[in-house]
Amino acid sequence: MTVPSDNSLLTPALAKAWGVSAAAARGPKPSLSAERIISAAIDVAAADGVDAVSMKRVASELGTGPMSLYRHISSKEELLSLMVDTAVGPPEPGLPTDTDTWRSGITRWAWDLRARYQQHLWTMNVPIPGPPITPNSVRWFESALRCFARGGLTETEQTSAVLLVSMFVRSESTLTAQITAAMQRSNSTEVLTGYAALLRRLTNRHDFPAVTRVLQAGVFDADDELDFDFTFGLERILDGIAALTRELGAAPAD
Repeated sequence: MTVPSDNSLLTPALAKAWGVSAAAARGPKPSLSAERIISAAIDVAAADGVDAVSMKRVASELGTGPMSLYRHISSKEELLSLMVDTAVGPPEPGLPTDTDTWRSGITRWAWDLRARYQQHLWTMNVPIPGPPITPNSVRWFESALRCFARGGLTETEQTSAVLLVSMFVRSESTLTAQITAAMQRSNSTEVLTGYAALLRRLTNRHDFPAVTRVLQAGVFDADDELDFDFTFGLERILDGIAALTRELGAAPAD
């Protein structure tokens, strides 16, 4: 198995995103750039979904031919990755703050990341290409690692904890994106309440006693159901990590 070199992973567009590309040659500034391509592609995704993004469609939006895009972006996969990185943006600067514990810092980190995803729900339909390598994704990684370091975790444990929390945030955000899409298709804002009404018709107390109790409690009638689910899930994950930090008995780290 051949392991790719660092240089083979650093495409020109990625290098430019990191600010490590070679200085531009003198002369007129090109009318097309990676930034313009990414911006146009984001507009397409926001309007018509990720499936509508293609080199041909983006080129049409920019008034040029598809081949001209490949001078700046190596592939559609790279374009999608840079679109997500640009749309989500960097994390809150200075996180964790001097007064943050590991838990308060990572809690704010998770809620901030969720908010970014909710602003750009189309990003949940972009496959994860691999470990974080785009500039902002690495900045989010750095910020989360710094939070977990304050719990005395080893670097391996910090990395696994970041993966666990980020997977939860993405999973919950994907659910939100799917529910939002369902509401748009049905032209309704009451998907969960409609679901509850249908369950009441299809189930009964004898065969589905637990489901009946949930329906009677009005679980699916609450407007803030998704926020509650996110809070509940995140807190339980952090409870588990807190048990590990207590077991380690380590003092908070910078």
